Amino acid sequence: MPAAVPIVATIAAGVAAANEMYAIAMVITVAAQIATQALTKTPSLNSYRDTSERKQVLRAAASAKTVVYGRSTSAGTLFFSEEQAGEQDDGEMLHLAIALAGHPLSGVQTVWLGDEPISSYPEHAFFEVHTNRQTADPYMLENCPSWKEDMIGKGITWLRVSLKFNAEKFPAGIPNIKVEKQGRAIYDPRTGLTGYSNNAALVILDYYRN
Repeated sequence: MPAAVPIVATIAAGVAAANEMYAIAMVITVAAQIATQALTKTPSLNSYRDTSERKQVLRAAASAKTVVYGRSTSAGTLFFSEEQAGEQDDGEMLHLAIALAGHPLSGVQTVWLGDEPISSYPEHAFFEVHTNRQTADPYMLENCPSWKEDMIGKGITWLRVSLKFNAEKFPAGIPNIKVEKQGRAIYDPRTGLTGYSNNAALVILDYYRN
């Protein structure tokens, strides 16, 4: 990657693994506009945290492109939020769209609301992960008037979270959302295959190639 492109890299782990010299998890932020290229909608919520804190959601319509290698639990960029139209004084629905990576992820494991897995809120929180969609999300089109047909998310991974208002469940308001991510698929020249790997040498090779 050219030196002129500013990067911020965070290495989450570096431990020896069987048949591998190193096992690492890496999150790289490259100065590029992601949400304005793939999905664009100014959120109605104000920014509330320092961008260096990767465990909290960043609210922005445009932000740096995030590249994920290995396994990482981190937040994302909230680029869209809208209350569902209609009379919903009790149990009002709020729909959020969060960019997780500027590329397809190999997988997404647990989604966290604060310190609890989202499965702890079966009646009040719902989610769907979108990877390299080719058409607009029909759920968002149906429930969010501001979501348009050209808001697709090609080439990226993003998360749709829908929250049903409940003062007891969410006493502090919208919880911070974190996701356990399995990073991008990378090419292994030894086998000719492309898939998930946390091999340090392969990660570095992929980074410099892309």
